[in-house]
Amino acid sequence: RMIPVSCLISSDLKKETVIKYLEALKNAAGLDSKNLLFMIDLDESFRHSIEAVFNEPRIRACQFHVAQAIMRWHGVKLTRGNDLSL
Repeated sequence: RMIPVSCLISSDLKKETVIKYLEALKNAAGLDSKNLLFMIDLDESFRHSIEAVFNEPRIRACQFHVAQAIMRWHGVKLTRGNDLSL
């Protein structure tokens, strides 16, 4: 079971910016990586940022973004109301 704790929406997703955000979140909420699961899109910079702030974090790829990447790789455009099922 997952409960979303935080969401970062920013036009600046450089590693340094994400690290500052995660450190502030970690300190404000007293978070440790023991009971945390990070669900992210396929962005390597974000993964590296999480690994820089938290000790041995559990990171999972968002299933929607994985499916979206596969569909794009196969050249399938996802539109509302199409009959594609994953």
